[in-house]
Formats: sequence, structure tokens, C-alpha cells
Amino acid sequence: MVWFLGGWSAPQKSVVGSFRRASDRTNAVIWFDPDGTIRNVNEVFGKWIGYEEAELQGRPGQNLLPAYDRNSPQYLGLWRRLATGAHHVGEVCYERKNGQALWLTASFAPIFDTEGTVISIMMTASDITQSKTLALDARAKTIALERYQAVIEFSPNGTILFANQNFCNEMGFDLVDLVGKHHSILVDPTEQAGADYQSHWTSLAEGIPKSGVFRRKTKSGKDIWLRAIYAPIPGPDGKIEKVVSIASDATEAQNRIMDEAARSEAILRSQAVIEFRPDGHIIMANKCFLDAVGYTPAEVEGRHHRLFVDASEASSKDYADFWEDLRQGNPRSGQFMRLSKSREKIWIDATYTPIRDASGKVCRIVKFASVVTERHDALAGMARAINALASGAPSIRMGSEVAGEFKVLRDAFNAAMEQRETLIGAMLENSQKLLAEAQEVSKIADELAKRSEGQAASLEEAAAA
Repeated sequence: MVWFLGGWSAPQKSVVGSFRRASDRTNAVIWFDPDGTIRNVNEVFGKWIGYEEAELQGRPGQNLLPAYDRNSPQYLGLWRRLATGAHHVGEVCYERKNGQALWLTASFAPIFDTEGTVISIMMTASDITQSKTLALDARAKTIALERYQAVIEFSPNGTILFANQNFCNEMGFDLVDLVGKHHSILVDPTEQAGADYQSHWTSLAEGIPKSGVFRRKTKSGKDIWLRAIYAPIPGPDGKIEKVVSIASDATEAQNRIMDEAARSEAILRSQAVIEFRPDGHIIMANKCFLDAVGYTPAEVEGRHHRLFVDASEASSKDYADFWEDLRQGNPRSGQFMRLSKSREKIWIDATYTPIRDASGKVCRIVKFASVVTERHDALAGMARAINALASGAPSIRMGSEVAGEFKVLRDAFNAAMEQRETLIGAMLENSQKLLAEAQEVSKIADELAKRSEGQAASLEEAAAA
């Protein structure tokens, strides 16, 4: 737009005056000298910038800019072009009186005299501070993300459009190795062919975001786990224009999770595990535990632990103290007698472990147990046999209650008892023989004694004679 001050007719001046009044009500207007000195401002601009009109008149326009921009080549070049009659439209940032930024989208229009010389510059502007601040904030966040996160962009069908340096470094690729290739070059071949991978890109193309931990392949073929967000970005028409993924390396954490999961799985396969709420009600029980007690999951979940103890124990003070101790966070371990669904006695070696939440409060109790009924019965049977041996019982045997891993010990004990009984029998038999022989010897001795007495008497008579 080019303005001439000379030679206007009255209607033309009226139109221009109306235009200026309308513009003054909605836009900021500043009139500059060709060198950038402010000559006049309207009320709107004064209100936005925070200065009175008198404070601005005669002031260099560049003084309203932030200090870093006042003598910038871009600003100085702009005013050289304006002074020669060039028109300019763009964004400009002024500094308010309170020091805050005022962003404007501005149109600079040179005004000529009748000879074509620029005698003034008129700037009309709209306030875009709010939208610009949001845009700058978003840009700052984007820069921060790109600085610390791996970022990659795709077309809706998965073709790679861009990857930042962090992503390239993480995956071992150069940017030229990635752009134009499909995302599948980062995925194991077996996963590429799966329905889940196909639906992944179908969902993204439909605008459905994805997040989670994903296994990917580096350029060298090494597995890497990325914690990532896939965000579909719509274009002006609402259709998905591209997909942006922001990711970070989660390999170490994922390996720990998988290791812990493997250990938990091993425990669940080999041990009886049951979880309780702090009040003793059952949350879940694994198959090993359910097989041991003969219940189904539906029969135990939501029931109280007293389901597994007899009525006298369930109503005892010791049992109430047991659960109160666990609620206070104190673990308990030992050998416990429990009842199966058929009310048979089951002995377990168990540890009750209170689990605390982030606030330190006990939120659940996990019990790890091993069924030791066979061992308990075996040890009890052996104890009875040894006590009987100590009391001198003549015939002692360990019965069928001593089985399993203790069967060898049972058989050896019973064999020893048989040998003991045989030895004692032989000793008794020999003792009886010795007793009979001793009695015979005693009889012979008596006879000899009598004979000796008779001979002694005869000798006395002979001596007397």
C-alpha cells in the first residue's frame, strides 16, 4: 500500500480519515519518521505497550525493542528498505514498560509526498502475544525433547521422514540410512509379519495414539527396548499428516523387569503363593496353593484366611494377634497346620510378608509356602519310635506315616530293630543255657560237699581209734 499526502480530494481525505478511525479502534498504529523515530501512536498501542503518548513521541522506535535486537542487522536492514519505499509485513517483538514482551503482527507502509519521497512510515499491528507465547513455549519444549529424547517422525504408513541425532545415536544409524525407509527396518522380522504390528500402524493412521515399551533392533541387530509415545499429528484438513514418536532407552529397566518376572514365574511354579488384604481376606492364590488345599480360585477369593484353620484356632487370641502383627508390618514365618477343603490336616513351612505402599502403609500380605505334611508326619513317626525305644518297649516299628524321602531311614530303623530283637532273643536263650549249666554245677558241688563231709567223719573216727 502506498500513500501520497498531496493532492487529495475531500472525499479521498474522508475515506482515509474513516479508515484511520476504524483502524485506531481495533489495531495499534504508529507513525514513524523514515529514520525510525516515533512521531505519533494511537491509544491502542499506548495501552498495549504501557506508555503514555507523550512518553513515546520523538523516541527512537528501536528503543522499544528488547536490548538484544535493537542493533541487530535484521532490524537495521528493515529500516533501510522501508526508507527506500519497500513495504514489509511480519512479526515484531516490543518490550512493554513493565519489561514484558509484546508480540505484534505488523504491516509497515511507507508514505510518500507528491514527488515520491518517503516522508513517513505507518505501522498497523495486531496483538499476537498470547499465541506467540504459546508457540514459543511449545517450541522450547520441542527443543528440550529433542535435546534429551530420541525423536523420529513418520508418514501415516510408517515411512521415516526425520530422526533426530539422539535417535540415530541410540539405534546406530545415520539419518540418510533412515529417511525414506519404513519403520519395519527397526523391528525383528518375526514381529513385522504379525497382526499386532500391522494393526499398530493402522491405528496410528486412524489417529489413535500408542504408548508403551517396544522391542526394536539397532543397525547391528542388537535388541533394544524403547519406552515410546507414538502421536498422530493431524493436518489442517483433520487427516493424519504424520506420526511423531518420542522415545527413551528402557533396555536396562526392561531387562530387570523381565528378570524379576522370570523369577516370579519360577516361584509361582514351585511354591504355593497366596495374597491377602491386611484384614486377612484373600486376593488371589496360585495353582500350587489351590492344589494343596483342594479349592478352586472362585472358592477362596474374597474369603477370609480362617477358611484354612479350625474353629478353635480361628476364635483364639493368638490368631487375632497373628493378623494384627502382620498389619503392623511384622513378617511371620514357621511351620503351620492348615485344613484342606476335605478338612484334612496339611502342614506347611510358610513366610507371611507384609507389603507396603508408597506411603509406607501395609497394603497386602503375601505368603510363600511349601507343603511339608509328609516330612512332618515322618518326623513325628520317628519321634514316637525313638521315644518307645528309650522307654524299653520290646517291639518297635516305624509305620507307613514315615514315607517319601524318609522311607530309607524308616526301613533302616525297622531292620535295626529286627536285628536288635534277634540279638536280644539269642542273648536270652544263651542266658537260659548258662543258668541251666550253673544249676548243674551247683548240684555236683552239693554232692561233692556231702561226700567230703562223710569222708571227714570217717577220718575223725579213724583218728580216734
